[in-house]
Amino acid sequence: MFQTRHALRSAIVLLAGTSLAVPAFARPVNPDTLLGQSAGSPVTAATASTASGASGSPTSGQWQTVDPAQEQAVQQAQAQGQTIQYVKGPNGTVMALPPLPDSQAFHQAVQAHMPLSGGDIRSLRQRIDRNRQAEQAPLAAVMPRLTAVTARLGAGSPPAIAMHSGYATTLNFTDAYGRPWPIVHVGIGDKAAFAAQFAGDSLMLSVLEPYAQSNLAVWLAGESQPVLLALVPSGMVADYSVRVRVNAIEPGLPPPVGGSGGPNGNYTQVLLKLVQDLPPAGAQALQVAGNPPRVTAWSWTGSHGRRLLLRTPMPVLAPAWVARMDGAAGIRTYVLPDVPVVTVSQNGHARTLTLNPLLEGSRHGG
Repeated sequence: MFQTRHALRSAIVLLAGTSLAVPAFARPVNPDTLLGQSAGSPVTAATASTASGASGSPTSGQWQTVDPAQEQAVQQAQAQGQTIQYVKGPNGTVMALPPLPDSQAFHQAVQAHMPLSGGDIRSLRQRIDRNRQAEQAPLAAVMPRLTAVTARLGAGSPPAIAMHSGYATTLNFTDAYGRPWPIVHVGIGDKAAFAAQFAGDSLMLSVLEPYAQSNLAVWLAGESQPVLLALVPSGMVADYSVRVRVNAIEPGLPPPVGGSGGPNGNYTQVLLKLVQDLPPAGAQALQVAGNPPRVTAWSWTGSHGRRLLLRTPMPVLAPAWVARMDGAAGIRTYVLPDVPVVTVSQNGHARTLTLNPLLEGSRHGG
């Protein structure tokens, strides 16, 4: 405010000795009282009042025309006890500086248009951010699960798939020998609560309505009977990936050469776990010579005697396997006779895998 007043004073002083018009807020003051003062010297309100005379009547040739509105503002400021300063102008006139603005009115205007301080605004934004985090965060931690189930065509209870809002679930369908079985059609009981997309043997499900439950029918290539699954809400678990093994063979495909699980016992549950690199209870890990990548082996005694369990991306050439199941990313799992050496095919060439008991502290391959 001081700088503004100083600028006004400087502008008025520059008017002295020129033909420019005096500002409209010039107040008439008798110049006789200002003799000996230089142009631009400030004069108090009391001095100006004495100079103007008791009646305030201007003397011809000594007074400038005053804007009535500005004159009224000056009078109101004087009535409120504000000090009005004057500046000596050209031709002996004295001009009143405009009164300072009312600080109370200024603060009221600021409060009306900007009621919050910078600290209040930062605090409000932080609270909004915390509320958004609380709105999006689950009430309880969700545990992801990778699992495998067996589905029977036209018989038995349908396997349950644990669904959770905000999480996608992927299903991969295989036949009894672990070969991918393409999907041709999908039907959902409650289409408003679940969404489904499929390609090849993979199906992706997502929840549209929290806590909804329904059922799912999946038609596979060449099979008229659909695979039925139950979609159930879960509180703490969400199935990320489910491998659905259908207890049937895709029509038109022969059984794999080498054997099957039928005559030598049902190893389905063992192989389903083995695909996920989970050996059955009681299995003892074996050391694979050379530690080839992604190859693991166990010695296990089941209901049909001791067996060799092998998990590898390479096809087994010998011995003939007892049971087999394929997994994701090219993994093959085998139930083999209890032998110390297995021949596999690697890049078109035969390779021998030598198996030994795993010594304490040794590294288990793959």
